[in-house]
Amino acid sequence: MPLGSTATLIAIVSAFWFLLTFPVATKYTGRAGWIIMAAGEIFVVALMSLIPRARANGTDIPRWTLPVLWLALVAAYLVIYPHTQNLGPGRGTDREDALRVQIIALQHHLDPYAARTFLGQRPTPLPGAIALAWPFYLLGRISLQNILWSGLFCLVLRKVFRLRLTAVVFLAVVVCLNLEPLNDFVTGSDYVVNALYVMMAVWLVVRAVDRDSPMLQPLLASLVFGVAVSSRPSYFMAVPPVLAMVAQRRGARTGLLATGAFLVGFFLTIAPVFWPHPVTGLFAELNEISHRKAQFLPTWFPIEGVSVLAGVATLSAFFVRLNEFRVYLTIAIATAVLIGIPMWFEIVAALRQGQPFPVESVYLFAPILFFALWAFHRLEQVYPADEAPAIH
Repeated sequence: MPLGSTATLIAIVSAFWFLLTFPVATKYTGRAGWIIMAAGEIFVVALMSLIPRARANGTDIPRWTLPVLWLALVAAYLVIYPHTQNLGPGRGTDREDALRVQIIALQHHLDPYAARTFLGQRPTPLPGAIALAWPFYLLGRISLQNILWSGLFCLVLRKVFRLRLTAVVFLAVVVCLNLEPLNDFVTGSDYVVNALYVMMAVWLVVRAVDRDSPMLQPLLASLVFGVAVSSRPSYFMAVPPVLAMVAQRRGARTGLLATGAFLVGFFLTIAPVFWPHPVTGLFAELNEISHRKAQFLPTWFPIEGVSVLAGVATLSAFFVRLNEFRVYLTIAIATAVLIGIPMWFEIVAALRQGQPFPVESVYLFAPILFFALWAFHRLEQVYPADEAPAIH
C-alpha cells in the first residue's frame, strides 16, 4: 500500500498510539492491559475512519465538540493532579519539579543545572522551557501552563484542519485517549505541552509566509519560534525546514531576515541562563545531554552518527518544495531519528537482560505529533479508493 493511502495512514497512526499507550496500560492493569489495548485499537481505527467519510460526504460535527473535549482534558488534570502530589518520598514524576528548582536557582544567581529535583535527578529543560514556565511559577503552580498551552493548541488545530471532526479526532487519538501523553499531562509534566507550543510556533511561521502578510509577521513569528525551540535539543531539528520554507515562499532576503529574528529570540532566551558564556554554556549542556543518550549506543554507532543522520534528514528540507504539512513531516522524521535510535538500543539492552520496558515512550511524542499532523491532513483529502495519492 502507498504511504499516503487511507489504510496505511490509519495503520501507522494506530501503531504509534499502541506504542505510546501500552507501557501505561500494562503497568497499571497487568494482563488486562492487553484487552484494553485491543479495544482501544479498534476504537482508534474507527475514529480515524470517520474523517475521509465525512470529507467525502461534506459533513462535519458541531462547533462545541472540540471545546468540550478540551474541557474534559482539563477536568482530568484538575482531578488527578492533586493526587499525584501526595505519593510519598521517591515516587511520582519530577518534570514539573525540574523547572521549579531551575527557576529557584536562577533567582538566587546559581547554576540551574547544578540543582536537583526531589528524586535526586539533574534537570534537563533548556532555557526556553524555563522562560515559558516562569510566569506560571509566579502564579504558584507551573503545571497550570498545561491548561493554557493545550487550549491554544485546540485553537490552532481548528485552523490547521478543514474539518472540526479532524481536529477532535486528532486531539482524542494523540492526547486524550493516548495514555502516556495523557499521564504526562495530568501529572503536571511539561514534555507534552512542550511539543505543543513548539508545534504552534512552527505553525505561526509557516502560516505567516503562506499568506500575503507584511514582512513583519514572519519576522515576529520567527522570533517567537526561536524562544520555543530553545526549550529542548530535539526541537533544533525543526529549524532548517521552517527557515527553508520562509526562503522558498518569500525569497532569500526574507529568509535571512527571518533567520536573524530566530537567532535573536533564541539567544535572548539562552543568554541570561548561561551568562557570561552563553554559547559555550549551551554547548556544554548539550554535550551533557548527548552523553546520557549515548550510554546504550554500540561503539560502532556513536551519538555523533545519530546526530549526523538527524541532520541529514532535517537539512533535506532545503532540497524539496515545502508546504506546511511537508514541514511537519520533515520535523517528524528528523526528531524520530534523533530520539528513536538511542531509545531503540536502550530497549534492546534492557530486554536482553530480562528487564521490563525501560523507558517512557512519551519521549516519542514529538515525532508522533508532527507525523500525525501530516497524516490527518492526508486523511482529509478525497480521492478514489483505488487511486494512490502523492505525498503532500
